[in-house]
Amino acid sequence: MYDMIHLALETDSSRLITVFVIPTGCVVNLPGVTRETHTLTHLGNRPDALQELKTIEEVQFAVL
Repeated sequence: MYDMIHLALETDSSRLITVFVIPTGCVVNLPGVTRETHTLTHLGNRPDALQELKTIEEVQFAVL
């Protein structure tokens, strides 16, 4: 999906892009992650939750 968005903008085929992402209810397939992202953001300073959230966010913000 993101490749198509990039291509549409790069080729000036579109100047408006809408992306609808629903992260709730989905557990990402990463080692050590057992809970969905939204729940992890509401668990306070629990070390186990923070570690899972850190794992997810490191992948999200990695430069590919």
